[in-house]
Amino acid sequence: MNRLRLIIILGTIVAVYLFCLPYSYAVGMVRQYYVEFNEYVLKAEELVSEGNYSLALEMYEKARFLYEAEKKELGVLLCIERMGWFKRELGQYGEALKLFQKAHPLGVRLNGDAAEIDADIGDVYMFSGDSEKAEQYYQRVLDTLKDFKFKISYASPPGPNEMVTIFRKCKAIIHARSTFGMLNYLKGEYDEALKHLKIADGLIDRIWKVARDPQYGRYFKLDYDIYNGVGYSQTIMGAVYGELGQFDKAQRYFSAGKGAFKNGKRYFGLFFNQALKFKVEAESPDIDMDSAKLKEIGRFLEEAEQFGATELVWRVSYETGRALKERKEYSKARGYLAKAIEALELTRSRLREDTLKKMFASSAQDVYAEMIDLLLEVNDAQGSFNYFERSRARAFLDILAGRSVKAKKSVEPGLIEKEKDIQEKIATVLRKFRTTLGPKRKDVCEEYKSLLSQRQEILKSIKDQSLEFASTTTVATIPAERITARLGKNTALVSYFLSKKKTIIWVVKEDAVDFVSVDVGCDELTDLVADYRKTIAKREAESIFELENKLYGFLIAPVREKLLEIDRLFIVPSKVLHYLPFASLHGPQGRFLVEDFALSVLPSASSLFFLDKEVTSDREHILAFGNPEREEKGLSLKFAEDEVRAISENFPKSRVLTGRNAAESVFKEEDIIDTGIIHVAAHGVYYLHDPLKSALLLAADQKNDGNLETFEIFSLTMNPRLVVLSACESGIGQVEGGDEVQSLSRAFLYAGAGGVLVSLWNVNDKATALLMKEFYNNLKRTDETESLRLAQMELSKNPDYKSAYYWAAFYLIAGKSN
Repeated sequence: MNRLRLIIILGTIVAVYLFCLPYSYAVGMVRQYYVEFNEYVLKAEELVSEGNYSLALEMYEKARFLYEAEKKELGVLLCIERMGWFKRELGQYGEALKLFQKAHPLGVRLNGDAAEIDADIGDVYMFSGDSEKAEQYYQRVLDTLKDFKFKISYASPPGPNEMVTIFRKCKAIIHARSTFGMLNYLKGEYDEALKHLKIADGLIDRIWKVARDPQYGRYFKLDYDIYNGVGYSQTIMGAVYGELGQFDKAQRYFSAGKGAFKNGKRYFGLFFNQALKFKVEAESPDIDMDSAKLKEIGRFLEEAEQFGATELVWRVSYETGRALKERKEYSKARGYLAKAIEALELTRSRLREDTLKKMFASSAQDVYAEMIDLLLEVNDAQGSFNYFERSRARAFLDILAGRSVKAKKSVEPGLIEKEKDIQEKIATVLRKFRTTLGPKRKDVCEEYKSLLSQRQEILKSIKDQSLEFASTTTVATIPAERITARLGKNTALVSYFLSKKKTIIWVVKEDAVDFVSVDVGCDELTDLVADYRKTIAKREAESIFELENKLYGFLIAPVREKLLEIDRLFIVPSKVLHYLPFASLHGPQGRFLVEDFALSVLPSASSLFFLDKEVTSDREHILAFGNPEREEKGLSLKFAEDEVRAISENFPKSRVLTGRNAAESVFKEEDIIDTGIIHVAAHGVYYLHDPLKSALLLAADQKNDGNLETFEIFSLTMNPRLVVLSACESGIGQVEGGDEVQSLSRAFLYAGAGGVLVSLWNVNDKATALLMKEFYNNLKRTDETESLRLAQMELSKNPDYKSAYYWAAFYLIAGKSN
């Protein structure tokens, strides 16, 4: 099965698991440890029912102090573990881990083991992105409890403390086995998943046998955690059998999971169970997507929406839309996919950086891709382009992962505070959904809808004041008709969308949006670009020429006739194309693309509207950093100091900083407003899996460590015409992923730069010095894009540096739009 589809399912599982567990602790925690609640615990749980986790944490801290004073260690353990739970729920993983680690030895001493805390620690690691470490802790649970046997007969009725111990161990085992099953499910390892889930199922059968026994059932009153664990485990079992095509078994386990969630009053669990059931049914050849089934799905979506389960709304809408699209019912499919995207964009415009959110990010792009493909099937060029733009905006939000960036001066501070306040209230109401039962849920639902409406109004106002800032908070784009109006007569914009089997190329000009479909998929292009970069690095002229022509044939030739009379070309890459030096592609006449067009790259077409910012008009000042002093060996750039001194001669007023003076603190501590050019000749590092940690390696001092990280750049204040990153790997590193690589340059644009010049690979520093000298000479008489074009053409004619390796790495991001 498609890996992204598996990720979607796992994202759903984890999402609902998170929804279910907090409430289960609230009403069932008396069975976690045999301890009497003090007044602060009771107050804390009242706050939990209101969704106010922050104040609940304060109450638990007071409860802990009181238990410590009374020397009630089980109470202390309860408080520490509970506080760890809320820290994790709030995304404060480091603090959650410290609390669970503090609770662990206390649990071992008081209870003989701390298996349930090992499971908690495993969850923290899993949600913070370290699945390998998480698996180690889930395995510790199983190793610790390997000798535990759930008895089905007793010589005498078990006491309360014994019952607590039995259920604590059962829950830990089911938790660990189910999570292992889920992780194997994600990898497509269904037999391994079933191995874990069947062991959990065997334990569940024994629990049911005792709980339903006429004699023992009087003593074994199951708590809500048990029901939650059972529902979770059996629902995953149903999903696994569904993927194996064993639909009868799948239905049986979905039914069993539904019963457990219902008995445990796990309302989100019921939605989760139904969502996965719909997903399996959509793939079953025996299920018709007829009007009756669509009405059933419609009722589910309406109820899920009213309960605040928007993550399930978009997932079920997506699966339904995808199934209808496969059946070529395009009109109905479009409606469901549109609903999926609306719910998706509403659900998490600020994403926490954890495993669930990374899964969510990947599957979000899958939803956009399905809609784009559908619109292309019905020949809707403009509609498909608009959704492509929304997917670009979504990808950028996923890079930010919920981190707030510094607001633009143009945005009214009061609006930002209102938006933050509304976000907190929405989060609180969503938590309140988990604990509010009966008629009161209607009031919570109305409050939720009102808050969403208020937030949309605030975001609209923010977007009107600064589209650039709005794009860091929500999906903010510009429709195609406004983009076409923005482009000049001799300017065009080309956007690329890569799917598994084909590549879509949109050409946007002042009078129209058009598209071409090319029969080359993402995997083939990924291999081609990787091969091209390798041959460039080795300077293998014959192979370079062959690959340049092949890539030109796929990416430029299909739209070349649409670019007649065009001399300025904006390129919006996607995925692996972020790694491609478009300037070096060869046309049939043997001309490089850079010879025909002044090229610049954009993060999205909508970012055209970011460019007319108030950059300085200064053309005399340059601030140049060269060869910063670093403790690490092998980072000296021999020609970097010569480079920055040589280019500074082009400016009447220059400040050249080298060695220990080329410090990060200059960016963060000094006033660099109205500096025309900022030039950095230094190493850079790029982290694929955490692009906001990517950094320029400058000199350290007492105030800063020398690593100017991407997220720190978002907080800077500057207004240069251009930032030049004449640095190794300032653009990207190894060929993998793709869309994350816009982060460093996007950060400088956000901080106020008019444009950013970056590199695609480790560049020969002598060739770079020559290229930069030529670039700055040209800059005296023309703009940035034309200056780079002329410099690259000049170097390509130099016998010593004609290979694309020496000159094609550099590309301009943004720059003036006309």
